[in-house]
Amino acid sequence: MSAASFQSEINEIPHKFSKLLFDVEKLKKPEKIASTYHITSGERILGYIKSTVPLFTLTVDGTVITDRAIYIHPSHDDWAASNRFPFDEICKYFVYMDDEKSNVYMSDIHSKSIIRGCTLFGRNTGGIELMQFVKALQAILLSHYTWAQEQQQTAVAELLTAARASMKTGRVSQELSVLLNTIEPSSPQYLAVKLVQAEDVYRSCDADAYHRFMENTTAEAKAAIMQQQNPFEKALQADLSNIHLNFETNYLTEAYTNLSASPYRSDMDTLLFAYVCVRLDKKVDYTNSCRQVKSDDAKQALEAFSACYYNIRIRFRPC
Repeated sequence: MSAASFQSEINEIPHKFSKLLFDVEKLKKPEKIASTYHITSGERILGYIKSTVPLFTLTVDGTVITDRAIYIHPSHDDWAASNRFPFDEICKYFVYMDDEKSNVYMSDIHSKSIIRGCTLFGRNTGGIELMQFVKALQAILLSHYTWAQEQQQTAVAELLTAARASMKTGRVSQELSVLLNTIEPSSPQYLAVKLVQAEDVYRSCDADAYHRFMENTTAEAKAAIMQQQNPFEKALQADLSNIHLNFETNYLTEAYTNLSASPYRSDMDTLLFAYVCVRLDKKVDYTNSCRQVKSDDAKQALEAFSACYYNIRIRFRPC
């Protein structure tokens, strides 16, 4: 990893921005700006974005880009642990916006920072351009440096691990889903991300949602997912039948609703529905679905789980 200037890499980015400006020669009192933003000695200011408030100068609010980091105004101490985001660590993070007016976030699974505030009215052009700048710089660093590739690989691996853990007893959390959606098709981990997303949608037991997901997936990813569909089924069955796992009620209700509404249930769907009914204490639905399970071994395992789960529920039911 290099602590040197990244000016040459920044110069590779086409400066076709309207709010992110690089005419630093027009800045008044650059020394005061450096002091206000606590810019590290030796760094050169290369660009900036003024405040969304028209009358505010850069010393009052804004974003500053040096040859080594992004700086947010220190007054926004509730946005991040530090107002400095160094470029030699930038590939550890996922950058995104919720919509065209929102904050710009730089996050990993451990923290969530804001590097540009939202706009109340109209498009957050400065935020969009800052996000585009960061993504462009990340792409350049990833193409040039092994340390940048290692940072991204570690970040995505941690994200995938967290997402798999999140859907073990429910669905992938909204926060993790947002980060998964930031992974570009050019990423070496893109297929792994699509597999996790596909399994998450499959676990909703919503056949229409799964079909829509597959329709919007690249051919390469779709082929990889099709090879894993049977393991998806077996993994969900194994988790639902694991007496030691406590599923989220919201997830079970979602799965129950979707399977109940399905005009056709496969043998596997019927088995999954039966396990969901046990966990939700839907006795009538459980009895009916249990009768429809064709495999004797699967039915015996289901009945054993039902009896054990019922005993545990009775034992820990409040008096």
